[in-house]
Amino acid sequence: MALGQAINLNKSKTFYSSNDDDARQNTILDILGVHTRIGTGKYLDIPSVIVKNRKDTFSFIKNKVWKKINSGKFFI
Repeated sequence: MALGQAINLNKSKTFYSSNDDDARQNTILDILGVHTRIGTGKYLDIPSVIVKNRKDTFSFIKNKVWKKINSGKFFI
């Protein structure tokens, strides 16, 4: 509040451990005023949840770069 900034609750999401039960998650959602839980979505084209195997998680970046290089539209 002192900085004059606000959180956009429509764009905010929460993430929970698989050990948290639904009742606890719903309580936290009610307190924060956030309406959605984070899923397997993306933010700035990067996965919201990064799994243990980072190679699989970020392989899409390598694929995009190779696709650009092989398309002939890649200029240095």
